Amino acid sequence: MNKQPIDRLLEQAALAPAREIPELDLGLENRVLAAMRAVRRSGEPQRLLRVLRLGLALAGGTAALAVVLAMEIRTPGNQGSIEETFVAPEPEAYLALQ
Repeated sequence: MNKQPIDRLLEQAALAPAREIPELDLGLENRVLAAMRAVRRSGEPQRLLRVLRLGLALAGGTAALAVVLAMEIRTPGNQGSIEETFVAPEPEAYLALQ
């Protein structure tokens, strides 16, 4: 029976001898932690979040304005008949809509 390539790969990986992972030197660990703390203090992610919040607020405002304008068009005093709303240029299309 043919085995899938992933099955063969996993079997071979299970047979491989375990090896030790060397420890990182203390200087590298300190430099990585210092760089992470510096980025956190600089506030770069905060600027991105501010831009995303502003974009979300603008999108929400635009959606709300579109809903208000759609409701304004559909006020009870402004509704026309169905023939005025859906004007069909050809008689066949008009008959298909009825």
